[in-house]
Amino acid sequence: MLDKITADHFQSLLNKQIVLQSGDAGTLHATVTEVIEQPKSRCTTLGSDTRTPFTVALTADEKSSFHQGLCLIESNELQNLPEVVVVQVAPLGRDSSKSYFEIIFN
Repeated sequence: MLDKITADHFQSLLNKQIVLQSGDAGTLHATVTEVIEQPKSRCTTLGSDTRTPFTVALTADEKSSFHQGLCLIESNELQNLPEVVVVQVAPLGRDSSKSYFEIIFN
């Protein structure tokens, strides 16, 4: 199922909130802040019909103890996406009272 998800699915969620469910950290509400396609990362030996890899940036309005792991993503547009690897990233000059995350789809 995850191999069928494309950047377009997340483009429709820009500036919208999704829910991340993690068994360890519980529930986290985050906003999709950026979707970046990575065409140079495409595996050319698999053919041109494979999806273009992309990264989804998320921002949560609160600090989170969740750092990385498998999550279930809940949103009306995507239904439920199970077993998505979500990784927390450093604020790097952004508001340190918030939490920042990335999802990479290769």
